[in-house]
Amino acid sequence: MKNFVSRASADEISRYREKVRPIGVYDIERFFCAVQAGGDLAIKAGFGHIQLHAAHGYLLSLLIDRRIYPQADVVLAAVADWAARCASCGIETSIRVSLRTGDTAFDATGREAFLDQIASLPVGYVDLSSGFYEIDKRLIYPSLASIVKQRREETVAMANRHKHRKFIFSGKALTTIKSNLPCNIDVGICRDLIANPNYLRDKDHGCNNA
Repeated sequence: MKNFVSRASADEISRYREKVRPIGVYDIERFFCAVQAGGDLAIKAGFGHIQLHAAHGYLLSLLIDRRIYPQADVVLAAVADWAARCASCGIETSIRVSLRTGDTAFDATGREAFLDQIASLPVGYVDLSSGFYEIDKRLIYPSLASIVKQRREETVAMANRHKHRKFIFSGKALTTIKSNLPCNIDVGICRDLIANPNYLRDKDHGCNNA
């Protein structure tokens, strides 16, 4: 999709459901065997934090949401097992999810219940991004102040609902904080550091959505 906003987001949701419909429990088991193998390599290489990217319409973001994949509970149980195994090795974990897909009708039903289920996972952090690539890329790359404000408000609301859970506020976060965040929210600045390794000293030059 070349446009930042899809002209037929409901069609995209239907396409997601069709894509994951043939995936069975055996496929999930094979998938997480690969996840564990990748994690073992990361641990051997010296990494101290491993993140599962389950946002933006990527495969895992479809599989963890029962609104899209009816067997999502099987996947969430596998995520929990993965996190527990990492913790037993002294490895910190996180999972990145989207606060919204960008499809208004889809997001209006079951969104809070989905996010609350994610917050119940035994990961170290829940990294809150937003948007699906095929639906609304503006939510992923929030260049509009109104979108950043909405993501901040939704992140704070989530953190206040789950005070025992640690969250990461991602997406233009460092440049938009004008007041204190709840103590269980950390700030994610990944893209800005990739674009400019000196970003913490030079905040005028970070990610330009490219």
